[in-house]
Amino acid sequence: MRVAIADVRSSEPCAIAGRVVESIRGERRARLRDASGEIELAFEHAVSVPPLGAILRVQGRRGSDGRFAVEQMLVDALSALPPDQLGEWAMPGWTRKRGELRARDTLLRALRAWFHDQGFLEVETPTLLAAPGQEPHLLPFATAFHGRDAVTPLWLATSPEYAMKRLLAVGFEKIFQLGRSFRDGRDEHAPLHTPEFTLVEWYRAWEALGAIGRDVGALVEAAAAAVRGSARIERGGRSCELDGRVAWLSVEQAFHEFADVDLEPYLDGADAAFVASLPSSIARVGETAREQADSAFFRMLIERVEPELGSDRPLLLCRYPARHAALSELCADDPRVAERFELYVLGIELANAFQELRDPDEQERRLRAEQRERARSGRPPLPLSEPFLRALRSGLPPCAGIALGVDRLHLLLTGAAQIDDVQPFPFSA
Repeated sequence: MRVAIADVRSSEPCAIAGRVVESIRGERRARLRDASGEIELAFEHAVSVPPLGAILRVQGRRGSDGRFAVEQMLVDALSALPPDQLGEWAMPGWTRKRGELRARDTLLRALRAWFHDQGFLEVETPTLLAAPGQEPHLLPFATAFHGRDAVTPLWLATSPEYAMKRLLAVGFEKIFQLGRSFRDGRDEHAPLHTPEFTLVEWYRAWEALGAIGRDVGALVEAAAAAVRGSARIERGGRSCELDGRVAWLSVEQAFHEFADVDLEPYLDGADAAFVASLPSSIARVGETAREQADSAFFRMLIERVEPELGSDRPLLLCRYPARHAALSELCADDPRVAERFELYVLGIELANAFQELRDPDEQERRLRAEQRERARSGRPPLPLSEPFLRALRSGLPPCAGIALGVDRLHLLLTGAAQIDDVQPFPFSA
C-alpha cells in the first residue's frame, strides 16, 4: 500500500510513489515529490538511481537522518526526460503552488460551510448569457452558439447577478453562488485582476445592506480562521484584524480625509465646478466636463483613497455617488448617493455590495443610460436582459446582495503577491 510522503514519519517499512524532481547519481540520492510534499531518497548499491523526471514507486524505510532508504524499486520502466519535456511539475515555484492549492481547497470549504451554517441555499446559474451586464467599464467575452438554424450571439458572465435576482423574484430568500466569472479587456490582466476569476455572490431577501455588512465581517473571519488559524493578516508593513468587526466610511468622508478633496460639487452634478476645484496635479481626461469629472474621481479613488483603506480592520466604503451605482437603491436621506459599499482590506478591494434596486422602470432607464455611455466610449453595444427586467416587473422583495473576489481574499490570507500566484494555471495571452 502506498503511503503519502508527508506521512512517512517512522522507520516502519512502507511504499511511496511520486515524481523524481532531483537526481544526483554520483551521490546515489534523489528527491521524490508527490501531492503531499517531497522527501530525499538514498539508494542502496543494488538499486539503480532513477533519472530526473521519472515516475516511480519504491519500497523502503525512513532513516535517522530523515532520508528514505530505498530497498526495492517497484516500478520497472524508468526513462530520463530532456529539459524541454520536464513539464509543469518542474516549474519554478511549483512547491508554493501546491501549498496554494491546499489553501484554496481549505478556503472554498470554509466559505461553503459558513453559508450552509447560515441557512443559505447554494445555486448555479448560467455562464453563457444572451444579455450580459451593461456596466460601461466592463467588457464581456463574446462568443456564439451555432445552432441548427441560426448563430446566436452569447457572452460569458461577468457576474451571476441578473440570474440570481430572478431567483429572488420567484421566492428564494437566502442564496449564494461560488463559481467562475469572466472579464475581457486590457486592464483585466494585472496583479489584482485576471480575465477568469472566482466570485462568491450572495443575496438576502427582506434584509437591508447592514445585514450584508455583518455577513462580510463574519465570512472573512471564518475564512481567516480556516486558512491561517489566526485573525491577524499583514501586508506591506500594515496589519488588519479579521475578527468579525468592520468599519464604515462614506466616499465623501474618505475623499476629504485621504485626498483633501470636497466631493459636494461632484455629488450635485456640477461637473465643471468640480473639475475647476481640483489641484492642477489631477489630470483632466476627456472632452466633456462629465468625462473629466468621472476620470478625476476614479483616478483619485484608486491612487489616493483606496491604498489607505482597511488598516486595523476591514472597511466598508459606503454611500457611493448615485451615478456609479446603476443597480442600487438611492439613500433615503440623500438621493445624490446610493446604498452601495465596497469592502477593503489593507488597501485591496474585495467586494461590492448593493441595496438592490427594485423599480423596473428606473432600472431600465439606468440600463439604457449605460448603453448610451458604452456607445460614447466606443464599447460594442449589448442587448438588455429582458428576463431580468421581467423579473423586476413581477416584483422583487426588498433585498441586498454582494459579490466577493475569492482570488483576492485568497492572496491576502496566504501572503501571495498577486492573483497569478494563487492560481495553478495563471492566465497567459
